[in-house]
Amino acid sequence: MTDREAAAELLASQHTLVLATTSAGGTPHSAPLFYIAGEGMRLYWLSSPRSAHSRGLARGASVAVFQPASDWRDIRGVQLWGTARAVRGVREKAQVLERYRRRFSLGAEFAPAIALSRLYVFEPVRGRYIDNSRGFGYRAEFTLP
Repeated sequence: MTDREAAAELLASQHTLVLATTSAGGTPHSAPLFYIAGEGMRLYWLSSPRSAHSRGLARGASVAVFQPASDWRDIRGVQLWGTARAVRGVREKAQVLERYRRRFSLGAEFAPAIALSRLYVFEPVRGRYIDNSRGFGYRAEFTLP
């Protein structure tokens, strides 16, 4: 398995990403968010368009996803750099929201919260796979089309 394939597998297996953005005043901001993975390592999440991290998306974004670890040898993660935007396509939005609801068991009681949220997609252009089981500080860089 290549490092890029291992990174994609890790993204598919986890549930929470850390989204990093920057405010209009230049202040860094990060937020943990539930996500689902799509093709090309695209990541989708729901959030309020008024949140600090959503407002900062226009200035760029990066994402980190990692598996829980209690030993340094078990640290595995993916760092991604790219752009994020609100999903506009009706078909894409419907398909992703259905997958999102199923993955996180969001029943009808979440409909009002979902209605107030916006669906976002992160489209990576560059990534880094980290895997300490291959040696302390092991990392492999890759680009995405």
